[in-house]
Amino acid sequence: MSIQRLSKAARIILVGAPGVGKGTQTERLMNKFSELSAISSGDLLRKNVRERTPLGMRIAFLVRKKKR
Repeated sequence: MSIQRLSKAARIILVGAPGVGKGTQTERLMNKFSELSAISSGDLLRKNVRERTPLGMRIAFLVRKKKR
């Protein structure tokens, strides 16, 4: 696969349930277009929980509450 250049700025949001291939598609897009970078909201939330930030504490509370 050859690397292509984008002709315009791009903001792409991939939305879907866990396991539907968002990460796979992100990886493919980043391999095809070298200017792209990715931000994973799930990774950001897990980092906040791990670092026990105020947002992370709230997330952890909501996750625990949902599991009951």
